[in-house]
Amino acid sequence: MRKPKPEQRLTRLLALIAVIGCGGARDDAEPLPVQEGGPAATAQARSSLALPGGAGPYTFGTNAGSSVCLDVDKGSPDPKTNIQVWNCTGGEPQKFWVENQGDGLVRLVNTGTHKCVDIDNAGTADRTNIQLFPCNGTTAQKFRIEDGGNGKVRFVSPLSNKCLDVAGGVAPRDTVTNVQLFTCNGTHAQLWTPNSLAPGARNVTGVTSSADSVTVSMSNGDQLKVRMVKPEIAWIDFLPGGVSSPKTLAVDPAKTWATGTGVSVNTGSDPITLTTSKMVVKISRTPSRVSISDAAGNVLISEQAAEGFYGNGVNFNHAAGEPFYGIGGYHVLANSDAGLRRDSGGHVTASEQGHAGAPFAFTLKYGLLFDSAGGDFLIDSSRLEFSNTTKKDVDLYFIVGEPKAFMQAMTEISGRPPMFPKWAMGFINTEWGADKAEVTDIINTYRSKAIPIDAFIFDFDWKAWGEDNYGEWRWNSVNGPGNYSQVAKFPDGASGGFAATMAAQGIKLGGITKPRILLKNASGGTTAAAQWALDHGCFFKHQGDDYVDYFSGRQCKDVNFALTDCRNWFWSHFKESYDAGIVAWWNDEADNLGPWDDNLQFLNMQRGAYEWQRAYSGKRVWSINRNQFLGSQRYGYALWSGDTWNFDGAGNYIGWKTMAEQRERLLASVNAGAVKWGMDTGAHNGTPTHENYARYMQFSAVVPVHRVHGYLNQQRQPWVYGPVAEAASKNALYLRYRLLPYIYAYERSAYETGLGLVWPLFYEFLGDTNLRNTFDSWMFGDYLLASPVVEQGQSTKTLYLPAGTWYDFTRGTAYVGPQWIRYPLNTSTWEDLPLFIRKGAIIPMQESQNWIGERAIRKVYLEVFPDAAQSRFTYYDDDGDTFQYEGSAYFKQAMTAQDTGASGVRFDIGARTGNYTPPSLQYYVAKLHGKAAASVTVNGQAATRYTGKAALESAAGEGWATGTDVYGDVTYVKVSAGSARSILATGTAAPDRTVYEAEEAILQGGASINKDHANFSGSGFVDGYLKQGVTTRFHVRVPAAGSYAVSLRYANATGSAKTLSVSVNGTKAVQTSLASLANWDTWAERAETLTLAAGDNLISYQYDASDSGNVNLDAISLAVASSSPAPVSPTYYRLKNRWTGDYLHIENLDRDGKVQYGAAPAGNWSSHWYMIADGGYTRLVNRWTGDVLHLEGLKGWVQYGRVPDAYASGQWTLEDVQGYKRFRNRWQPNAYIHIEDKLGYAQYKDNVPAANASSQWLFEQVP
Repeated sequence: MRKPKPEQRLTRLLALIAVIGCGGARDDAEPLPVQEGGPAATAQARSSLALPGGAGPYTFGTNAGSSVCLDVDKGSPDPKTNIQVWNCTGGEPQKFWVENQGDGLVRLVNTGTHKCVDIDNAGTADRTNIQLFPCNGTTAQKFRIEDGGNGKVRFVSPLSNKCLDVAGGVAPRDTVTNVQLFTCNGTHAQLWTPNSLAPGARNVTGVTSSADSVTVSMSNGDQLKVRMVKPEIAWIDFLPGGVSSPKTLAVDPAKTWATGTGVSVNTGSDPITLTTSKMVVKISRTPSRVSISDAAGNVLISEQAAEGFYGNGVNFNHAAGEPFYGIGGYHVLANSDAGLRRDSGGHVTASEQGHAGAPFAFTLKYGLLFDSAGGDFLIDSSRLEFSNTTKKDVDLYFIVGEPKAFMQAMTEISGRPPMFPKWAMGFINTEWGADKAEVTDIINTYRSKAIPIDAFIFDFDWKAWGEDNYGEWRWNSVNGPGNYSQVAKFPDGASGGFAATMAAQGIKLGGITKPRILLKNASGGTTAAAQWALDHGCFFKHQGDDYVDYFSGRQCKDVNFALTDCRNWFWSHFKESYDAGIVAWWNDEADNLGPWDDNLQFLNMQRGAYEWQRAYSGKRVWSINRNQFLGSQRYGYALWSGDTWNFDGAGNYIGWKTMAEQRERLLASVNAGAVKWGMDTGAHNGTPTHENYARYMQFSAVVPVHRVHGYLNQQRQPWVYGPVAEAASKNALYLRYRLLPYIYAYERSAYETGLGLVWPLFYEFLGDTNLRNTFDSWMFGDYLLASPVVEQGQSTKTLYLPAGTWYDFTRGTAYVGPQWIRYPLNTSTWEDLPLFIRKGAIIPMQESQNWIGERAIRKVYLEVFPDAAQSRFTYYDDDGDTFQYEGSAYFKQAMTAQDTGASGVRFDIGARTGNYTPPSLQYYVAKLHGKAAASVTVNGQAATRYTGKAALESAAGEGWATGTDVYGDVTYVKVSAGSARSILATGTAAPDRTVYEAEEAILQGGASINKDHANFSGSGFVDGYLKQGVTTRFHVRVPAAGSYAVSLRYANATGSAKTLSVSVNGTKAVQTSLASLANWDTWAERAETLTLAAGDNLISYQYDASDSGNVNLDAISLAVASSSPAPVSPTYYRLKNRWTGDYLHIENLDRDGKVQYGAAPAGNWSSHWYMIADGGYTRLVNRWTGDVLHLEGLKGWVQYGRVPDAYASGQWTLEDVQGYKRFRNRWQPNAYIHIEDKLGYAQYKDNVPAANASSQWLFEQVP
């Protein structure tokens, strides 16, 4: 790791505070490494001397004594083992790999322990001790090799420019002498003689083969095995000395491969070849070197000629300019400037606090997965090296394919993630500092406010922490001796009574677990649990002294979950708590072991939970954990991003920055295989602002795990943050719960393919270079693009839509990508969650519920947006609770959609597969968007025509109707679920009356969805009109401006007429009077004539000060002519200067934001601009970046960047001059864009003469 920048010092401090505050750090805890972003650093002026034996290994004799060598004390693998000099033996304690670290630096890795020579605490002072420590990529483990003359070298630390030095300057034989850091002085004590132990040339001496593999023997005793396990996967194993070793937990221990992959093996040629339909592996004979090409013959990687495979890793060449991904995510406080790219490689580690690590890297064309529990990637423009494998052999899988194909193959190798229980798709409230009364009140409030929630998970509070006889494992129900809280927080927890009460309200309960065991009870004796762990060797033997549990103040130690008996013992003691309702696991602080951690502690901890619970109950397992390493996904495992912060060390509010940085953490984790990810929504430490909380909740609604959490006694319920945030949060939750069938289908997809609910845009749009490192937006399944708001007070969000047609989920506006759009946001209600539907979409939706399974689902709505190319989706369901889905106990129906033009829209539903039958599902209602058909057939037979959506839905059988909605024309087709159906919608006709359901609108001020009265349309109605401010807001699209009779369907059984205020686009239009009806099951309509604008309108029904409210709303309807608006596709121009013929562009992305001019190629998007007219002024937006021209900084040059739409500095008047345009700034009215002084960038200047051609511009339309 490069030396931290000054601004990162605080980050390091906060990182250490985070460990102490929430991890029980030991006194000797190492500071957490900050992962630095940005491109690979340039080589230093002085680079390391290249040793003739490559990576080695080597022994290093010291010139300070006779036959005395650099040595690891007793060969111990323990962290902080001393580095010394001792009699040269040639044994493993004296063998070191010399691994290139880039920047002209190397590290020394002991071959026997796979740990690094390390400067204690990254010291720089003379006599700082040199020790052995787990390799971590920090500069404390990097050295520059300098020539000492006569075949000798010096090792110089870049931290201090001081040398590795034999203490005292003399090293007698038979005497242990310490090695230290000391000022370089040219003495013998700092000179080392490298003795290469690298084997001789690796030439092929023998070859054996099978149907799909070859084994190559080499002249130096090494072996190379290559097996084509699938056409796209080559399993390559390099065995130094012919020695292999067992699999690590990074790969699935149960995985086996079938033979017969369609491979052609030729062992008689030079090179030896293995050829499949996807790739060709070549092995040259003299020397032995591997290269791999795709099916077209393009070389993807090749072993380096000078040194390829070696005992601790491998060096490959790769094509220039390739972006690399994978390797790892981010620690909670790490610098994340690198975004998603890993073009410089990185240290493979689980690390701490939200980090995901994986021993793989991938490009847009291929990837490499190493079977190793750690290691390091070093990548530059042409080289990829993996080093410090944890096995004796270098074992890797080479995968040909695009990112989605790579992730699927990686999952097949590493193991599939089992499905979570269905309730885990919903909303989860975790909390520290709660008891029965508080939790009961919280859940009652969720239910009374109709805010959906499925689970409540406790921190320490649920446990009898501190009580003997396994208090850490049981409910805090009796307040026994030593109980940390001195009160029984859940008196009926242990009996199961509390869980039963919660279950009656649809709430699942979970609890936090810690990896440590308290050693002493209240009387000072050894606890029963500690005694068992001591007797059976369950504690980490290298952990050192006991440490103080920050919660109870008592001494404790951590369980080594790698030990099977200890793992099983630990989890079996949760049986009584599980039986009493703790059915979800929040595993915490198993990442606090520091140097004792082998990357697998969290994995093994949850492995124990998964194996025990599955064997005991047969029920699915859910857990959330604070780091992740590849292989963890096999054990019911989710990752959260760590204990995030709303305030920095100086007390400054950083909540918005923290939230924004969760985006790259999400996607980098997905790239490292952690596809089930969540965060402490609202942040862990410090209270978020109301707006920040609302935006957090929207963000969290479009990630795999939707969960809130805060520090001790901090509340994260929506109503705590005011009515506006509550409404925004509630709407986000309603959206997520309506999308449950869609979300759950991707839970199944994760199990089958490893690709879950969320992935980066570059997976989908490989050729779009704008997306190679973007994390502002992501795919939410195949058909939704999510781009949550992460800036305070933002009125407009600039976002990029890739190729294709995209529909605004809420407003219905269609856009043709690729293009940047400027998405308006409501700064008063915070209601906007930018979400876009991809044309071709098939999206199943259902009614929103207060918890998953609250009510039987009779019908599922299929939102279908047919495209000219056929699209597909598989509807999925199962029992949501057991593992029977692994067999055939599931329900699937494949669906395809296609707009065939004149032949109509075809929507096909295949025959069901699987033997599970959803207990209540009766119908699909397919909404075929973009067409109001004249005729519909189902399986070749004319379907029954109904007038309007409401009539169709209330009908007993199948049929169809038409209408319009916010997206335009729509044809509704209702068919039986579970049966094969082929639907064809042809012709066009005037649509039926348009209906907008209230339960799908934006709700504010306490409005809620309900269905406790009969005869409503759709899937429910809206109630809660009991106080002022309650509002239901409908987005309504009409093709032309004019007056429309808009009818409200309502219920009112109060005995008198009630009123509501009706507003259109923010202006009150009328107060509507709603007559009293017979009962609450009776509905009537009240029409008002409203003036609507062409396109999207916002119609609101609000309980204002002058209103009486107390009504229920079912829907609004209106008659609309055919309404299929053309997608928004901007016209792009190049701005050509009249004087010089140059074009305005931003090709060079000038660091000062200067707009440049020159002869930019016509095809370069950097010189393409489009105009947005707003209030008589124009904004000029760049096609490449979405930036606008502005003068905000008054720097003397025209800038580009992001400024709010309302800023006059980014608004221009276009003045005509003889067919050309002059751009006059609204803010600085005498400032015009010009290039009068030919400075290479655009200027602005007061009172520039209109006749000057330097300020005149021609709009050239881009074809």
